[in-house]
Amino acid sequence: MIPKEDFMYALGKDYIALRNNLKAYCYVNGLEFSEDVFHNTMMNCYNTVNKNNITFENEQEVKYYFCKAFKINLIREKSYSDNKAKEDEMKMWGRKGPDGKPECGEGGCSSC
Repeated sequence: MIPKEDFMYALGKDYIALRNNLKAYCYVNGLEFSEDVFHNTMMNCYNTVNKNNITFENEQEVKYYFCKAFKINLIREKSYSDNKAKEDEMKMWGRKGPDGKPECGEGGCSSC
């Protein structure tokens, strides 16, 4: 049984191997590994475990919990950055596409 106080110790024991495994996961799946997402996930997991008094049966469960959270956060971060890029492009073009035509919702397409 791993109490909440030992969560970071369990992750820290194999920190390099865990990081390298997640980098390999990202490479294989065509995702970009982010140190920021990795460390933010670690801190968010730590806070959640302490706040909710979560305990784990073994170190494998700790790693699984962290890896699952990392994968979700990585996908969410990518989605957020894609949406942010679209918003920035919309601002740059004044809600018009690069071809100068209005975006959907402004009467410039067949579905409006």
